[in-house]
Amino acid sequence: MEILNLKSKIEDLNRLRQIITVLFEAGFGFIIDRLRLRYLVPLRLRLSQRFKRLKAPAKPEIKPPQVRLRESFEKLGPSFMKLGQILSLRPDLIGFEYAKELEKLQSRAATFSFEQVEKIIQKEFGRPIGELFKSFEKKAFAAASLAQVHRAVLKDGTQAAVKVQRPNIEETIKKDIHILFFLAFLLEKYIPESKPLRPTQVVKEFAAWTMRELDFKVEATNTERFRYNLKDEPDIKIPKVYWDLTSQKVLTMEFVDGVKLDEEERLAKMKLSRELLASNAVKVLLKQFLIDGFFHADPHPGNFFVLKNNIICLHDFGMVGYVSPEMRSEMVSYFMSFINQDMENSLKHLLDVAEVREGSDVEGFKQEVSSILSAWFYSPAKESIATSFFKAISASVKYNIVFPSNLVLLGKAMLATEAMAKRFYPKFDFNEQFAAFVGMVYRSAFDPRAAAKDFQDNMFDYLAFLKKLPEHTLKLLEKFEKGDIGVKINIEEFIEVKEEIDRQNDVRILAGLTAITLLTSALVMNIEEARIFGISLGRIGLLIGFVLIIWLFNLVRKNK
Repeated sequence: MEILNLKSKIEDLNRLRQIITVLFEAGFGFIIDRLRLRYLVPLRLRLSQRFKRLKAPAKPEIKPPQVRLRESFEKLGPSFMKLGQILSLRPDLIGFEYAKELEKLQSRAATFSFEQVEKIIQKEFGRPIGELFKSFEKKAFAAASLAQVHRAVLKDGTQAAVKVQRPNIEETIKKDIHILFFLAFLLEKYIPESKPLRPTQVVKEFAAWTMRELDFKVEATNTERFRYNLKDEPDIKIPKVYWDLTSQKVLTMEFVDGVKLDEEERLAKMKLSRELLASNAVKVLLKQFLIDGFFHADPHPGNFFVLKNNIICLHDFGMVGYVSPEMRSEMVSYFMSFINQDMENSLKHLLDVAEVREGSDVEGFKQEVSSILSAWFYSPAKESIATSFFKAISASVKYNIVFPSNLVLLGKAMLATEAMAKRFYPKFDFNEQFAAFVGMVYRSAFDPRAAAKDFQDNMFDYLAFLKKLPEHTLKLLEKFEKGDIGVKINIEEFIEVKEEIDRQNDVRILAGLTAITLLTSALVMNIEEARIFGISLGRIGLLIGFVLIIWLFNLVRKNK
């Protein structure tokens, strides 16, 4: 076992030396020096660099650093290509210029041999390709950093797309993740200005994202979830998963023959309503962002197909984002305040979802965001809502304020959605559709039916709370009797205490009556026959319940 560990450590050291060498050759020696890793650079390269400096006193022309970084990631292989792709979604951390350059990594990947594909499929399913598929094309029609895709025909004649994971990619990525954690540690230790960027946290997120993507069953589950969430959208197509031919390293799905949104020549030959397609694409993505809370985190044109009759097909669900119900509520409130040009509440709702730490410059952040919002509120040449929102959250890093990574992904996805819609239909008004959609979501939150459903969904929680209330009250009284809780009250305050107890009793009775009324009404609403003068008893009960809530609210407010 010790020999195996030694071998692994030697391999890690050799890989670290390779990474440092590639970065050094790309002109990032100044960072290597600060990390105190120059000793890993081969002596010949160090001497060669010094000789070049002496020989050429004039400053040579070199490529921009973001280009050199992208080229370095390409040389370092799939792990770093995937890291670059994820970093391209985080311009709040690396800046827009670097993010834009790293986006070019999306479509650059070499294929691997068909013999390796055969071995992987046989190992996953215990049977050769010929027994699993009627036919299987040897040449991959798409390749990415983690996998490549082949066209195949199932035994029943169904056309399928088969995604096969690169050989040994999981082991390679795990080793690179260990090295990235080491480099992140050195960055935070020796380069203090990198701490607001939280290098270790970035590597943790990269590791979590990538290990999930390496399990194709997770992507298959994501696909099925999108199919369920969008089942009532007639203009949206999500490919079907064939689970009997899907494993951790192989994903078999329905083959959809469509035209990508960036294939202009083919699109021009189709009879399409570009305005309708742009509107449908934006609508379905806004639904993901603000209603479902489960969204496609990488909606670039290559992940969208156009089919006949103005239908859009979404695919590639390896990278997804999640927005909790609480965060969705804050975001809808933020966007409503933004649309209504309410500066104070916009800032409030934005900071409500942020992580403010010791040393955070909240006032500085507010000032910068205020100038961003003012440019939208009062300038005749307005930027898009998506751009203003993303600028606002991207400004947080320099003020030591952190937003959840899923929220940043949402902002980036919104930008990509708008860019895709405008590329397809240049006259598309994203702001108008966005404002209308947010207004619809905001109004639906106050729909009595939504309130009744929410109450019904949480009914057992409320009942559990009511059941436990007497027990907790008795325990509290016992502590009072034992003297575990000391209370000192002046004799003159007894009358006030009695009045307060009487008031609380009234509030408890009214609260209990309100809860019972709403609970009973929610149950009665499921009985269609329960009506008076043609009006549902459940609706009458809900109305009474809302009246009691208002009464209860006024009683509490009056006696504060």
